[in-house]
Amino acid sequence: SQRQGVDQQKWVGALVLRGNRCVLARSLDSPRAWLGMRIPRAALRPSESEADAALRAAMDSCDIDESYKDTELERLPAIPPAALHIGETGEASFALIHPLYAARPPPPGALEDADLTDDEDSYDWYTWPRAVHVLRHDAASLAALRTLACGVAAAVGAGAVASKWGGYFGQEWLLARPPPAPAPPPIAADGPSF
Repeated sequence: SQRQGVDQQKWVGALVLRGNRCVLARSLDSPRAWLGMRIPRAALRPSESEADAALRAAMDSCDIDESYKDTELERLPAIPPAALHIGETGEASFALIHPLYAARPPPPGALEDADLTDDEDSYDWYTWPRAVHVLRHDAASLAALRTLACGVAAAVGAGAVASKWGGYFGQEWLLARPPPAPAPPPIAADGPSF
């Protein structure tokens, strides 16, 4: 697509899942390419598929060697990608965020032990509440996370994705009990009047 006669760069990203956790990435560059945490993403290369670019974004963010790409991450074709709108307000730029699944289980021990923040590492694992907290100032990323969490829940409900290693990403939000609906107004004994 073009805007004002200039080709826009196309972006693709990955939400790497493992049970009820996802990966968020930080820049270790000096100076930092971005501040804080974000959903991994990368520019689409010429003649690269979006699915391959998403895999590359995840591998780069998680420091996975190319030789392990087929053993460390699994594609999740039962969950559609979600749009992450990026750029300044009014720009029509977005990254399609593809869900991927970590092929290996979490390290032995309590799952919460993996929830530590390591500023020296390019990524950390986040549960839904922690991801929402760290991205609280990034409405576009939160919208993409919500969309993907709904897709994950639908795939789990259909049996297309397993609920394991603590459940599935977004369950804390999606399984929360909504407040009770207000009671409907009483109906007159002789029926409604119009």
